[in-house]
Amino acid sequence: RQIFWAEDSKTLLYLQDDGGDENFHLFAVDVSKEGSKARDLTPFDGAKAQNVITNKRFPDELLVAVNARDKAQFDMYRVQLESGAIELDTENPGGIVGWGSEDESFEVREGIRVNPDSSKTVLVRNSKSDEWRDLAVFPYGEEGGMVDFCNDGEHALMTSSVGRETTALTKVKLSDGSTTEVIA
Repeated sequence: RQIFWAEDSKTLLYLQDDGGDENFHLFAVDVSKEGSKARDLTPFDGAKAQNVITNKRFPDELLVAVNARDKAQFDMYRVQLESGAIELDTENPGGIVGWGSEDESFEVREGIRVNPDSSKTVLVRNSKSDEWRDLAVFPYGEEGGMVDFCNDGEHALMTSSVGRETTALTKVKLSDGSTTEVIA
């Protein structure tokens, strides 16, 4: 079981399956209210929730990946903590196994795809309405991934071990994935 706090500092979140079926759902308990009951925030029969994303700028909502539409793929849903309202935010374009959001807008702008050759591709988009594009590919055996989008809207911080003995923190251009700076 995974247990963590929502950004509202009063809601405890946890992932729990039903009798060992491994279809984990996301539950919330408002610990500021005596006698508060756990609420299932992902009430889809036979579905599994994972990849929960919270954001301090949006304390009353969260993002969670759920395979409700297609058991083989996880789409991202936006949940309103107070009401429990849930809506499809981002449909999986195919093969995405992990998601990331932009900090300022809390938009889903990053996807991770594992390729048939076991390499990993980081995909990005400029906004919710834009198309996905490949930003970086990490061959099998190499480490790397997105850390965060930069506030300038043109760069991202990423880690990468490609071409190095150790993993470096890099700044890359979102337009083409080229490294503009090795930070550490």
